[in-house]
Amino acid sequence: MPASSALTSSQMCGFFLFWFVTCLALFLSIPKWKLLIHLKLVAYILSSVGMLAMALKASGGVGDTLTTKATVHGSARVWLIVRFTLLAAAGCSTFASNASDWQRNATKRRDPIFGQVFGFPMSNFITTLIGMIVAASSQRIYGTVIWNPLTYLDQILTDNYDATHRAGAFFIALGFTYSALFSCVFENVLPAGNDISSLFPKYLSIKRAFAICMIMTIAINPWFLLGSASIFVTFVGSYQIFLFAIIGVLLVDYYIIAKGRLDLKWLYTADRSGPYYYTYGVNWRAITAYVVGAGVNFTGFLQAMGLKSLASNIALTHSYYFAFLTTGVAAGLTYYLLAVIFPQQSYLIHRDEKFKEWTEDEVEVYAAGKRVVGVDVAYRGEDEVDTPGVEKKSGEAAVGVLEA
Repeated sequence: MPASSALTSSQMCGFFLFWFVTCLALFLSIPKWKLLIHLKLVAYILSSVGMLAMALKASGGVGDTLTTKATVHGSARVWLIVRFTLLAAAGCSTFASNASDWQRNATKRRDPIFGQVFGFPMSNFITTLIGMIVAASSQRIYGTVIWNPLTYLDQILTDNYDATHRAGAFFIALGFTYSALFSCVFENVLPAGNDISSLFPKYLSIKRAFAICMIMTIAINPWFLLGSASIFVTFVGSYQIFLFAIIGVLLVDYYIIAKGRLDLKWLYTADRSGPYYYTYGVNWRAITAYVVGAGVNFTGFLQAMGLKSLASNIALTHSYYFAFLTTGVAAGLTYYLLAVIFPQQSYLIHRDEKFKEWTEDEVEVYAAGKRVVGVDVAYRGEDEVDTPGVEKKSGEAAVGVLEA
């Protein structure tokens, strides 16, 4: 293997073994993943604590890396803080764009809130803190920071190849492998499968979409991303423009265009009279907005990817730090303007309404095969029929029920 791949031949064998096991895991149905996900959390916590303990024991302490004086000052230091603060936010782009792929399996609409508000940021903070301490301990032993925990484990075993360290490294690596396996399946392959299958649902089942995704994971040569910490950070900070362009469109479509009232039944039909059929089945407004949003920072993306003609443009470098904000705003604003200038059916229906999400009672009624007045009926152009006992508020459609 070339040096730029960051993997040796034996490590490449490990990669393909992991790839094969991931493919096997995809044959499990999603409801069966629940217990496996809970075990994943336990395995990851134990492995992280074990890695921290092994690193501190090998180094005899954290060292001076975390307490040493700053080597950059003035505006350079300020921009460095800005960069990594926004980079941490940009790192959430994958979760923000894919969260609905698994949160839709929640029993109640409020179930994901605790995880999003508390669990997600705290777990990221603790993981980052442990990573910093482990990397700092490597500086004390080897004089250089080893940012990859697996590389650190290899180095520890090279120096201490006894039964205790071998057993510790095995169980730590096993926990990380198990955790990475279901993180890969649940956070990467599942969302990709949903998106790919939705492009051609007549021909692509979710399983076939999974297969396409797994083939693509090899085709993109991901091992080159592990060449160094700087390459990995550059990658994480660069693909955000393609995800936040999606997020900007989704936020505007749900909160401003649809006012929180997506009609569930029309989401699962190819009926051309539906509000989500758009133009020959394609929402060109969303596609245009996505291209505009990503295009706003595409020059910065090319610079981050190493285009030499842009390497010395400091202003472009600094502006790209804010890419996740400017990309999302540009995409969302473009989508809203296009929906107003070239009105789409979903916009016209809810234009004069106030924001009002589905309630759990309404969803249960809808799932039972009945229609909620003011939502389903409006799309057919039928007259609304008020249900006795349901008060109709001024400026809003009555929320009642019609027999299917």
